[in-house]
Amino acid sequence: LWCSRSAMVLELSPEEFTYIGRPWETFLGRWQAIEKALQDWPSDKEFSCIDVGSNNGYFSLQAAHRWPKSFVVGLEGAVGVGNGNAGLSRNTQVIVETSAVRTHLKWLRRLKMENCVIAPEVWDYEMIREMTKQPLCDLMISLSVVHHIDTVSEKQYQAKGMEHVDGTIDLLGQIFKLARTHILELPDNPWLSHMWKVFPSPKAAILAACERAGLQPTTMEVVFRNEWYGSREVWHIRFGDLVPVPPAALRQRFSAPFLTCNSPLPLEDLTEVCEGVKGRTGEPESFTDEDRRLRQELLDAARIHGQ
Repeated sequence: LWCSRSAMVLELSPEEFTYIGRPWETFLGRWQAIEKALQDWPSDKEFSCIDVGSNNGYFSLQAAHRWPKSFVVGLEGAVGVGNGNAGLSRNTQVIVETSAVRTHLKWLRRLKMENCVIAPEVWDYEMIREMTKQPLCDLMISLSVVHHIDTVSEKQYQAKGMEHVDGTIDLLGQIFKLARTHILELPDNPWLSHMWKVFPSPKAAILAACERAGLQPTTMEVVFRNEWYGSREVWHIRFGDLVPVPPAALRQRFSAPFLTCNSPLPLEDLTEVCEGVKGRTGEPESFTDEDRRLRQELLDAARIHGQ
């Protein structure tokens, strides 16, 4: 079930958007906390947002819905556990075919959401360092994803002669340089265990990363706490003096083409969407325009796939 775009929160299906047992209330609860933290941002605010590790797109969709004039990029690399680790191959098409990206794309199309796109690529330490020449966006959402970027970056730390803790702190500091405002959630043990042996709390690690990056936060507050494989805090952090690239220039900073609400669905997803349409060929007068469009897309896709 889903609501109209006039409502403040999209009512998305738990069956499609939860993963590996994460409680549904932590999705809705985190989003409500994020929206409250950004309550000084009017609904007609124009800004850019990158949802790092967007998975099935829950937070990307919510942000794009809440601020229709925003430009939201859901970055999904499939190198964690929520969407598998197929992205370790660095093959864009493999990432596109993961279940989470397909779910996100299906909802982009269903909602005809033109201000939200998907970037199917893997970020690592070296790529992020290269991007910090100028901040990328106004808002960066990084929910339980930094440890996955950290894992694919370990060899890069070693190549620079850094211990794991130093590498992770530098990675987090480089991430902070990418946006003026951050929504950040770090995991508890056993993830980032090397960090929690050194830092007594996420706050201490965040402050160390800010110092490493030469940044002074103007806002730094916990906006949500939840229990899932340990205790996790969602932090709202702002750096007032960072100016990102214009949203129109953001596309040039990604290596893979964006998926949009006009991108085609995989054949099997089209078949599911068109169920109840393709069987009504004897009653064309009952088709809506959307029925006809989906049916034609299904037929075109089947022809391409040789089915």
